[in-house]
Amino acid sequence: MCSTAICNYGYSQLYIRNAKDDFAVMPVDYDKLGLFAGSLYDKMVEAFRYAGRDCPEFQKYMNTFEAKLQDKDFKKALNTKFKDIRKQAFDEGKKNKLGHNATQDLLGDYMLQAYLEFYGGIIKEYEKNCPY
Repeated sequence: MCSTAICNYGYSQLYIRNAKDDFAVMPVDYDKLGLFAGSLYDKMVEAFRYAGRDCPEFQKYMNTFEAKLQDKDFKKALNTKFKDIRKQAFDEGKKNKLGHNATQDLLGDYMLQAYLEFYGGIIKEYEKNCPY
């Protein structure tokens, strides 16, 4: 997100789509997050459940995944991972004298890659459990 002078990384907006559907679902709708109760993870699980609604085995996986998200240590590790990625981008930007906007671009690239890996793991579980 940019103003007239500077840019700041806000979030990566991703969509998931079941190949059988003609629409995509946002795992996290950041625009509506403040209006409804629940966490980012709750909304993400709900979106993946919906996209994978045709596969009972994937729903079982999502039950297990959702339970993991309730574990404080797992959630803490996940949050630490994303925090470390942010720190890495800022450290690299400083080391390479990138300036604010270029560092924010680097942060966006790193966070996008991290989200793609995170969501990609869930998608791979769908593909493994639901080959049809």
